[in-house]
Amino acid sequence: MTSIKPWMVRFSLLGLFVLAGCQPELVRPVRIRLKLGDQPQWASRNWPDQNWEATNGTSQKQVFWVRFHFRLDAATAPPKPLGVRVVALGSFDAFWDGHPIGHNGRVGKTRGTEQPGLHATEWPLPDADTQPGVHVLALRVSNFYSGTNYSFYNCVIEHYPDRVRTSLQTVGWMAMLAGTFLIGAIYYLILSVHNRKEPLFRLFSLICGLFFCLILVEYIPFVWPYRYYVQTPRLEIIGVLTGCISLLVPSFLNRQFALFQPKRFSLLLLGILLGISIYFHGRYDFTAQLLSLTMGISALLIASLAVLRQRKGAIGILISVVLSGLCACIFYYDYSLYLSFSFLLLAMLYGLVLRSQEIDRAYQQSLLLSERLKTELLKKSIQPHFLFNSLTALIDWIEESPRQGVVFIEALAEEFKLLSQMVDVRLVSIVHEIDLCKSHLAVMRFRKEIDYLWEDSGIDPTDTLPPALLHTVLENGITHSLPLADGTVRFHLSFQRNERYRQYQFRTQAINRTTGKNDRPGMGFQYIKARLTESYGHAWTLDSQQTEEGWLTQLTIYAHPDH
Repeated sequence: MTSIKPWMVRFSLLGLFVLAGCQPELVRPVRIRLKLGDQPQWASRNWPDQNWEATNGTSQKQVFWVRFHFRLDAATAPPKPLGVRVVALGSFDAFWDGHPIGHNGRVGKTRGTEQPGLHATEWPLPDADTQPGVHVLALRVSNFYSGTNYSFYNCVIEHYPDRVRTSLQTVGWMAMLAGTFLIGAIYYLILSVHNRKEPLFRLFSLICGLFFCLILVEYIPFVWPYRYYVQTPRLEIIGVLTGCISLLVPSFLNRQFALFQPKRFSLLLLGILLGISIYFHGRYDFTAQLLSLTMGISALLIASLAVLRQRKGAIGILISVVLSGLCACIFYYDYSLYLSFSFLLLAMLYGLVLRSQEIDRAYQQSLLLSERLKTELLKKSIQPHFLFNSLTALIDWIEESPRQGVVFIEALAEEFKLLSQMVDVRLVSIVHEIDLCKSHLAVMRFRKEIDYLWEDSGIDPTDTLPPALLHTVLENGITHSLPLADGTVRFHLSFQRNERYRQYQFRTQAINRTTGKNDRPGMGFQYIKARLTESYGHAWTLDSQQTEEGWLTQLTIYAHPDH
């Protein structure tokens, strides 16, 4: 597990720092003007557009023009050859200084006559047309296929070869980054299958999987030149993925440090995120930034409380959250998001490593407990005083009645046989457990010459219990009971089941021996409790109390831990 963490983090941080530092030089428009209508002369470089609307978008769906004014300076402009990149939610014809340079789809005066163009297009500009001075890019646009109430139009001028190189670099690094998240998602999904009781593995796998999908959707324009009407569904998907990640990351940290009740915390955070998404719906980039900011504030709150309460690994999470905030302030959002999450990923992975170590430690302790319980069961079957007393009684029976002595030997052998079969198992059939009890009573009849009687009712033959549990309760009943007036000691086992629990009641009908005030529960009940904890955790209760007719031991095993 620890080997995957350094590679994921190295690739993430290296790639994102490279991306943040290799952005090409851009020339953005110094003035943007928009006017509804359609006049061919509006393509002219010198057309007076001072009274046009100073915006790069409109809520209308019709034919209109957008003019971008650029100022190229010999000292600050990118090196030639230059190219112009246009991002638009519409089809358009492009004119550079009044001369047509390309078409994107086909402009139409109705939805039926328009042919949707691409969302992003690029054209090289001749060196002769990019001399220092003011230049105008005019777009004749129709946007009948736009899925939003407000369509935007942007463009930049850049060094054309740099654009190609930067696109390849971006695709390469983001593909590598996406691969690390995909590996993390698959890896922790496999771990969650083997550790179904550990929710952190499932949450982390889901977070990595969602972030992998977010990277794919965010950077799909670099590999797929889609039509402009696809842009709105793409932005909706990005918003949903960002919202899910913003919910799951704080929920993961809250579960890791056990600060707030998980369901209540998640529901409260979900309400806040849904409120932001609904109120600012349609402002896609702004909404995504608000969702990420909510995630950062929630993570900072959790990390700070965890540090105050001295939770293990909390300092690393707090440092990661602070670094994430600094990245958001320094770098552009599209890159700071991934860089910030990489810092969080590092700390979350560290927390999962610590959690895995705890699970391994608990597993090793369970193995030690299991071996100790096996030893206890063997000690119960070969305890010296039991063997000594049994052999002494056997000698007397052989001398007095050889036939009964043979029956005694067979009963003793049957008990040892059943006990030996239970040593290496965690759960045994209730039928085998009852057979063991009956064998033990057969042995004790010969040893104590008391008529021990066994009865049971409502037993489910398919039910299971840890080995020798009832046998131990039976031994206690024999040790602490005197026979009734008719010379018998009666044992009755009953069983009942419902949706919440299954319950055994073991009744001993006899005269209770007088016990001292300082008597404490013996090794028998310690063995029972250890076996129940090993098999059922804390989803059980054991009650043992004196009654008018003898003694009652009640074992309840719950269907769910939170009983």
